[in-house]
Amino acid sequence: MNKKFVIVAVIAALGIGLGGGYWLSGSRVPEQTVKMKSESSEREVLFWRNPMNPAITSPVFMKDEMGMDYIPVYAD
Repeated sequence: MNKKFVIVAVIAALGIGLGGGYWLSGSRVPEQTVKMKSESSEREVLFWRNPMNPAITSPVFMKDEMGMDYIPVYAD
């Protein structure tokens, strides 16, 4: 019976840890988005390119399939 309790406690701790990590990671996105917008207002962005494959571009800011931000390409 003690073995079952330990297993349940470990699973509960992992679930709480994963849920907390997911919640904390989502709270940083708006700060990064604000930073990207302030940088783009200083210089003109021609287009955005995929960080892993520069051949893939977009006319607007977006994220790739892995969640990475596209990189701005400026006119200057």
